[in-house]
Amino acid sequence: MDFESPVLDRVELAIVTSNRTPQGGRMRSEHGFALLASLAWSDETSAYLLFDTGASGEILRHNLGELGVSPEEIDWVVLSHCHHDHTGGLEWLLSGTGAASMVVAHPDITRRAYRTHPRLQYIGMDSPGFDRLEPARWLPVAAPLSLAPGVWMSGSIPRRVEFEQVRPHVATLREGVLEHDGEPEDLAVYLSLGNELVVLTGCSHAGPVNTVAHAKELFVGFPVRALAGGLHLYDAETERIDATVASLMDMVEGGVISGHCTGERGEMALAGTFGDRHRAFCSGDVWTLSRYDSYWHGIEDAGPR
Repeated sequence: MDFESPVLDRVELAIVTSNRTPQGGRMRSEHGFALLASLAWSDETSAYLLFDTGASGEILRHNLGELGVSPEEIDWVVLSHCHHDHTGGLEWLLSGTGAASMVVAHPDITRRAYRTHPRLQYIGMDSPGFDRLEPARWLPVAAPLSLAPGVWMSGSIPRRVEFEQVRPHVATLREGVLEHDGEPEDLAVYLSLGNELVVLTGCSHAGPVNTVAHAKELFVGFPVRALAGGLHLYDAETERIDATVASLMDMVEGGVISGHCTGERGEMALAGTFGDRHRAFCSGDVWTLSRYDSYWHGIEDAGPR
């Protein structure tokens, strides 16, 4: 007897935490990022994937509550990288009595990470609950891996684009020696809706162009319907912003949903190039994509904001 595998039918992307909130909205903001992906398959099963946890448990708790989602309902917590503004809410999430999410991240996510300019400052993860996770709930991922039909972890993203090299003012402490840090743990989530891709990124420390290029190498011939997350252009020189946006225009057949570390200049450049195929996100924004719609035109804006 032949059994047909379920197919990812529908994805709802909700911005749980970001740097900004619409005036008068119920959601709260902080310098941080968290995105909730509600996933539905053709066999009528569903799951929640929380991509990053923002900077604090207080904001994560409040905003998840406004979205009507409890920690007990979250199946996977995927951490894009170690920085505190993406992992600060993890401790609250793990401390819940009913929370049983599997935590997915790069094996090197617990290294000691610092910013070295203008002064030395610890920016890495601080979660005692993570250190106590049993093996069944901690999945270290360094290579591409599927969590479920249509749900993929990128693994380590190759750094090939010349203008997307590692940043100079980040470091890690290894055996008492402070060394330049290449931020190797940066991960993305790739969702395949039929033969189209949705690319989720936390801060794109591997570079948004590298991140999308890696997706296209893994899913040959699949157009990118949406790139969503932080693109880390806030401190980039104009030449890099222009090169990034031009490259993404060639690679992303759909559109870009950006915020957090993208920065005002980056978002202006994206809006100028992508036009109505660019969205700047706030806490509480929700978008729905279905494999029965085509490219960007099937995206719906909704949500509590």
